[in-house]
Amino acid sequence: MSLDDKFYPEDGTVLIAVDNALIKAAGRVGELYQHLTGRNAKKLCRSSFGAASLLTAAGAVYCPFLTACLYYPVSRYVFSDFKTPLEERLIDESVGLPKLSATTRLVYSGAALFIISSSGYALYEHGVRSISSLMEQKLDLALVLNGVGMIMASFGSYLSRSQLPPPPEKHIFAHRWDKLKGMLETRPQPAPEAAAGYLASPATPPPPTPT
Repeated sequence: MSLDDKFYPEDGTVLIAVDNALIKAAGRVGELYQHLTGRNAKKLCRSSFGAASLLTAAGAVYCPFLTACLYYPVSRYVFSDFKTPLEERLIDESVGLPKLSATTRLVYSGAALFIISSSGYALYEHGVRSISSLMEQKLDLALVLNGVGMIMASFGSYLSRSQLPPPPEKHIFAHRWDKLKGMLETRPQPAPEAAAGYLASPATPPPPTPT
């Protein structure tokens, strides 16, 4: 059994295959983040939920009905949990709800894409092509902000389920800097060898002639 089979088990359904593919894609982004910054990808995950909370709160300013959407990103930001899909599936099955988490993530992501696409088009129609009432423009803007926040929260959810190695001791830029410094450092050079004939050993005197 490979590591992928262990951490991302498949059951032959399209639902789990798509869910695992999105988790792995988010994991690659997290691994790239670790190599670029040297920080743990868990910080990126919490930052995603934090940004999602701020965007949703900004949308709720224009549309108070969206305040209910703050629960998920805020709760995940405060109570971040990091589990592999295998651990998550075992928890779901223990309460008699198989595939619940994978289904919830896909529905949430699909709803986010639908909201941001439809509200973005409506904002373009009401604010650019035809000048509509300010209330309609505010509602469209609130939905766009909420949709972007949902996408950020969805990314954080998938990233929290990916199996990532620990971050490197030095990020990639630190390695490049160390290599550049090594190339620019002046190292002491050994003294050049004397040219032949200039520092030759003194000639030995000729033997005395017999008298």
